[in-house]
Amino acid sequence: MTTRGLPPVAKLTEQQQRGWACVWCGRSLTVGSDIDLGEQRARPAVGAAYSWFPRACPDTAACSASRGDPVAIRSVIRHADWTIGVDREDGASGPIYEIECTTCLDRSDAAEEKKPAEDWAISHTGRHTDHRGYRAIITSFVRVTPAPGNPLRDRGQDR
Repeated sequence: MTTRGLPPVAKLTEQQQRGWACVWCGRSLTVGSDIDLGEQRARPAVGAAYSWFPRACPDTAACSASRGDPVAIRSVIRHADWTIGVDREDGASGPIYEIECTTCLDRSDAAEEKKPAEDWAISHTGRHTDHRGYRAIITSFVRVTPAPGNPLRDRGQDR
């Protein structure tokens, strides 16, 4: 995924279209020291559609600066591993519990403990003896973080 649109393929050199040179600055690239921007399909107004294979310099900020761009490009990361799990950051909330009556759709207040929601359901049934079905709504919070080997984790940007 790129952080901005790619330049029009018609304005690129053959080396840039084939991934031999950076799609942004035109510098020659070597395999493994570049960023693969993925196969792209070009559909010209005349002629058959074809694939092209843009690649970029690994240091996108330096590449941007070499072109005199006023704003540097943010990093492009493709095929990086990520993990997802319970959010354990400082200040992160635990699960939030609610119970909703499936007869009238009335609902308990949200709480960080189950007991208030359960007490509400029992009290609600006490007031409406034919309301006996409920939906438990438990909202958990998760966080996606860079997995080992992901460049953002290696740079300490794992939050």
